[in-house]
Amino acid sequence: MKQSLPLSGRIFSATLLSNRFMPLFICLAGFAVRLFCIVRCEYGIHSDAGEFMEIALNLIAGRGYYLDGGTSAYRMPGYPLTLAFLNLISRNLVWLRIVQAVWEIAAGYIIYLLGKRHFGELPALIALVVWSFLPVSVIQPLTFMSEGLFTLLFVMMIYVMTGKTRYCSTIAGGLLCGALTLIKPQMLLFPGIFFVLLLMRKVRLPVAAKHLIVFTIPVIITLTPWILRNKQQFGAYIISTNGGQNLYVGNNPKARGGYYDVPRESHPELPIDREFKRKAVSFIVNNPAAVMKLIPKKIAYLFSLESASAILLHFKGKMPDDRSYADACRMTPVWLLVVFNLPYVLVVVGAVWASFLLYTRMIFLREIIIITLFWAAIHCVYFGASRFHYPLLPLFTLAASLIPLFKTQGVKTRFTLAGGACISLILIALWFVELVMLFRS
Repeated sequence: MKQSLPLSGRIFSATLLSNRFMPLFICLAGFAVRLFCIVRCEYGIHSDAGEFMEIALNLIAGRGYYLDGGTSAYRMPGYPLTLAFLNLISRNLVWLRIVQAVWEIAAGYIIYLLGKRHFGELPALIALVVWSFLPVSVIQPLTFMSEGLFTLLFVMMIYVMTGKTRYCSTIAGGLLCGALTLIKPQMLLFPGIFFVLLLMRKVRLPVAAKHLIVFTIPVIITLTPWILRNKQQFGAYIISTNGGQNLYVGNNPKARGGYYDVPRESHPELPIDREFKRKAVSFIVNNPAAVMKLIPKKIAYLFSLESASAILLHFKGKMPDDRSYADACRMTPVWLLVVFNLPYVLVVVGAVWASFLLYTRMIFLREIIIITLFWAAIHCVYFGASRFHYPLLPLFTLAASLIPLFKTQGVKTRFTLAGGACISLILIALWFVELVMLFRS
């Protein structure tokens, strides 16, 4: 159900939308900003980005899916294979970043289509404007991280899934989910979320079960070549060889909820991964209280501020080796931290209020809540980091786009006000504590 606009909103909407090319103009402006950053900003390829690029170049050179000098399944293949294809066309970094800028703009246009379908034209345009100039999205093409490609495919899948419930859409959604799983393996669990969303739309249980099967089959088909390759290389039907390490990072005596470097040998990957998994499971089983205490910290890290993006931009893509994260943050210009953090705070808090105030009238808001809970639950098991909330930002942007058009007379219960205020204050408190910890001497 679309939110009806007040008279002033309808007049403004009609004026603004009189030009049918307005979404195109916004997209072109967003692309121009990203192109400016690509040309003017220095940003090196380090850490995870370096490993993605190493695999891509090894593929082009005919050495196979190699990392650190050996056959690997440590990184999922979706993004490195895409990088390899783009490198075949040209290895020019500007070219590669321009393609990634196009991904960001394409994601923005799909955000617009989602908003137009579920909320109306004006909220859709607001969401498109916010995404087009959201600083963390603007610099995403510089980073060579998998989040850009993942987010584009993610919003495409959501657009397909949230239309009319038809088998052709379900098949397309399953194929996209399979492609997403080849980037982030936790998406293997997403068919269950798709089933929940169908039931929320009051699809009859037998029909929902059929769609679940139709959705899951393309996921399995998409993953099969990669799993068979791993069986041939490692002797086991596995998706990746870093799940054990990621589980251990979030579940060990030194875990604090976020990421930290765990010393590991590069090869052989599978035995190392299994050993990490054994240690993590042992910790979880023997220390349930400690594991539960870590969950709020993992959530706090997941929804932490975008300071890391500002710091990396300031230091040209690499944290200084001789400085702590807090030191690097204090060395970053305050204005740059504000530019990245303030829009993020406004978008997330706006999404929280929209979800509480309007969820009973808009099924898509309820679907956003379910997807967010799924994403948070995954990271409650593993660990949190600010970059991991990036795929959720399009959904938060869509929800927050409703706030400027909200009519206060729509609030009927104190629960909605109390709930929105409570979650907002918790988030603001977490962000305040984060800043205090970073800037204290």
